[in-house]
Amino acid sequence: MKKSTHLRMSIVFALLMVLPLSAQEMIDKFDQAINEFVKLDLFSGTVLVAKDGEILYAKAFGEADKDFHVKNTLETKFNIGSIGKTFTGTSIMQLAEQGKLNVMDPVKKYLPDFPFGDKILIHHLLTHTSGTYNYFAHPDFDQKIYTIRSVGDALPLIYDQELRFKTPGETFAYSNSGIVILGAVIETLSGMSYPDYIQKNIFGPTGMTDTGINFLEDIVENRAVGYDKRITGKFTRNIFRMPPASADGGIETTV
Repeated sequence: MKKSTHLRMSIVFALLMVLPLSAQEMIDKFDQAINEFVKLDLFSGTVLVAKDGEILYAKAFGEADKDFHVKNTLETKFNIGSIGKTFTGTSIMQLAEQGKLNVMDPVKKYLPDFPFGDKILIHHLLTHTSGTYNYFAHPDFDQKIYTIRSVGDALPLIYDQELRFKTPGETFAYSNSGIVILGAVIETLSGMSYPDYIQKNIFGPTGMTDTGINFLEDIVENRAVGYDKRITGKFTRNIFRMPPASADGGIETTV
């Protein structure tokens, strides 16, 4: 239902953006559409619309924590999931600009213990064409999920899996594992942990003071709690399905 709701919302908002409306008319209809989803209990969160650096619309809806009926605000921090991969890609390109790596270099040049040979390039990991699998699917992942607290903690699971295909670049196959491997490259070349690197080189310089990598057991001010809505209408926390924050996703931030 979550994906279906997101698709419906995306279609509605895309149509509003192309209609011949004034800015205020568009925002009014935008607000009306969002509130319809809220009334149907199909959306809870925050929305921000900006154009040319000017914020046109910013509102919060629903609850950040249903146990205590804490309302969402524009300061509520949400887990942005795999959007975090863009920060890993940015970090790799920063290192490339500094001359510390070449994206056409084999991964093994930077990670000598990389077990998948020397044909997989940094470029293949960036473009999800390396053939590396998804470490979430490893049979030991559920047992070890709460002990994975660094990029290095995930590597044994990744290195223990078979490749999806043997010839890098021959096809696209979305890979969380490949992005975590990039996180290991970042750590090796920078001499910093992945969270410290992105804090120093991305969050700090861009003024993203409400953004960071956190784990479920951390105390985080203004953090939203994730929920699943059952077919009965009952909500349950999704804590048992949340993978650990790493180079492949899990950053928390505000709109």
